Amino acid sequence: MRNNITKKRNNTIDIMKLIFSITVVLHHINTNISGFPLFERGLLAVDFFFIVSGYLFLGSVRKDKDKSKDKDSDNIYVDNLKFIWKKFKAFFPFVIVGFIGSLAARIVVDKIKIHTILNSVFSAFLLQMSGLPMSKINNVTWYLSVMLLSMFVLYPIIRKKEKKYINYFCPLIIVFGFGLFAHYFHNFDECENIKIIYNGLARGFLEINIGMLLAYAMDYIKKIDFTKFSKVMLTILEILGYVFVLIMMNSSNNKVDIFIVLVLSITIFISFSKLSYTSLLTDKLNFKNIDKLSLSIYCSHIMIILWMIHFNELFFHLNSIDLGICIFVVTIIISYVIEKLISFVQKKFEMTKLFIK
Repeated sequence: MRNNITKKRNNTIDIMKLIFSITVVLHHINTNISGFPLFERGLLAVDFFFIVSGYLFLGSVRKDKDKSKDKDSDNIYVDNLKFIWKKFKAFFPFVIVGFIGSLAARIVVDKIKIHTILNSVFSAFLLQMSGLPMSKINNVTWYLSVMLLSMFVLYPIIRKKEKKYINYFCPLIIVFGFGLFAHYFHNFDECENIKIIYNGLARGFLEINIGMLLAYAMDYIKKIDFTKFSKVMLTILEILGYVFVLIMMNSSNNKVDIFIVLVLSITIFISFSKLSYTSLLTDKLNFKNIDKLSLSIYCSHIMIILWMIHFNELFFHLNSIDLGICIFVVTIIISYVIEKLISFVQKKFEMTKLFIK
């Protein structure tokens, strides 16, 4: 039963990934264009991705552990490197396209200096959240950096001591993590350096732990036989949860970020459980590569925003609303084309074979 976590894709979660990727786009249009009044707190969409990543991470570690039982030797640390490399390979083509496009825009528009260009290499390889210099070139990929770093640390611990970690350490990390943000940061705003780490790293690590705890709890929820009434109530809670979060992302109030994350956690848990009736609808839908499209939108939208604003100043002179709509439409179209091109190249070429025979 434990491996049901990763048995097949969850269409509801994939659809919400796309919606929250679009939310991030609209948020960054808002922050780059005055007078475009959508999703001022859209940065909280990243919390959805962290929690979902943590949920799926536990299933992946369990799957690797089950595979190792069939082998003569079990090298957790090698498996950890393989796991991180697999994740990195999936992200890197989208990251590097967005990085190159954003770098070109920063050079042309902002006339950035050579040290900024050199320091941006860490961001290109998703190492920026380790404490290394973090450039402003396509800095949205900080989420992917946090995810890889957190999972690299957690993988061997979960492989060796899953029950002890999730039963004891995971709840403590979540409680004290929320306390840290409540009393020190007050909200979940953009990455800020706190002496030795970025608060984004603490935020991601906290929420990946939330996701793992939800996945662990699912083992027990799956044993319960829910009534139709319960499923109707869960359906209502799921829909209202997502609607509430999206509405609050349109608010300028940053004092309820922790409550929003709690609502997100409950709603994501319901979606993964497939106990609500929304899953009956979404399971009938066939969205091929929707997760890759979401990733393409997330990694590519900054370069499109930068270039569109530049071209608008030179040629079009659109007002804020019209420019924002144009950026949104162009982002979806170009991201779709990028996703198709990368998928085509990945089918033809294996990244590792470029370097190793």
